[in-house]
Amino acid sequence: MSNEVLFISDNLQADYMSDIIFHGMRSILKENLIDANRIDFMYDDYKDIKMIYGKGFTLYGKLDSKLKIDRENIEEKIKNKYFKNIIYGSVFRKVEYFDIVKDVYKKEEIFFIDGEDWDVPYYKFIDQGIYFKRELEKEMQGVHPIQFAVPKNLIIDHKPEKETPRIGTVIPNNVCTYVFKDEKTYYEDYAKSYFGITCKKAGWDCMRHYEIMMNYCFPYFKELKDCPPLTMFRLPKKLIIKAMEDIESNRFDYYDDAMSEIMDNLVNKLTTEKMAQYLLEFTL
Repeated sequence: MSNEVLFISDNLQADYMSDIIFHGMRSILKENLIDANRIDFMYDDYKDIKMIYGKGFTLYGKLDSKLKIDRENIEEKIKNKYFKNIIYGSVFRKVEYFDIVKDVYKKEEIFFIDGEDWDVPYYKFIDQGIYFKRELEKEMQGVHPIQFAVPKNLIIDHKPEKETPRIGTVIPNNVCTYVFKDEKTYYEDYAKSYFGITCKKAGWDCMRHYEIMMNYCFPYFKELKDCPPLTMFRLPKKLIIKAMEDIESNRFDYYDDAMSEIMDNLVNKLTTEKMAQYLLEFTL
């Protein structure tokens, strides 16, 4: 058995949860992470980033395409138990080779990631490996919470100059405000804003929450008090809810203290690397 980990996912369509874990795993494992089918849109040689959902902001086209990854003889290597672990990045979308994997690998060596917006897991696979569910609404035997995260190098490391009073340009579900064509100006808008409006969409978890926070901007998330505890389980919900109460009472003296805690939490718990490490800890 080698130290290599096999990552199997949909390489034709972006999937935030799968791609976040892949990004974090690549940062940790380097060449020892093998994407069975090259996930082209994750690499810096990909040409059509803006065709990806969300214009490819934040996550896509950022990994080193020059890394030497051995993608040869995947099926044979699985049969010989060459890989240390098998990760299925999107259990609802692609479980290639599983008929072989289940006969060769122990359940604790197989990972299933479920990043779908709905709260119902793929029951067939819960007892076939270690199962991680985004949008986990209640405790469920054999199912562990997981959530979105951002690349560490995108997190701003200082308080930027703010414009008063200012709310970020983008308003969820108002397409007229989706005006940014590139990451730089999108990020700068949040960086000079005190608040960024965000909300629940198809699911509670959304990349916008993290894009707001990583630019030292407060996520104004009105419905957050109704979010289940195991959904976005590493988000400092109590802090954000309390700060929103202060905002509504026209108290702004909390801002720097609240943002300091939010930024610390982001760096220490909500980077792609930290989320991937959380998953890897189940192998120890």
